[in-house]
Amino acid sequence: MQNRVNSKPARQHAPKNLVSASDEVRRLLQAAQEGNLNERAVITNFAGKDQETLEAVNGILDVIVQPLTEVKQALQRLAVNDHTLPLKAEYKGLFAEIAEATNTVLIRLCHITETAKNISEGRLSDLPEYKKIGRRSEHDV
Repeated sequence: MQNRVNSKPARQHAPKNLVSASDEVRRLLQAAQEGNLNERAVITNFAGKDQETLEAVNGILDVIVQPLTEVKQALQRLAVNDHTLPLKAEYKGLFAEIAEATNTVLIRLCHITETAKNISEGRLSDLPEYKKIGRRSEHDV
């Protein structure tokens, strides 16, 4: 039997830049809390289940970032009065609700813009529709 009195655990011999998979997930959490959702786990230093787990975490981030990026781009277009492109990707769950709400805002802005144009040209044909709709919320003026 080998004398192990002076031997150190293998973990202490690992390079200082190696981290555990849970450390890598915590790093991603910190990045997400700081608004950096484009950060991904570095999986090259991992194998087996740790690598699979980190690949899955990266996949979750990809699934979240893609629709948020599309909504951000749609809002940026709206900010410069570009009402041409609704969200077209098909999402599920909460992302479908966000896409639908974004497209509803786009449709309503287009309608309001057209109504304002009509009124400026003396055409008041849209007013009965707005009277029929009424207030959509307690803050609708």
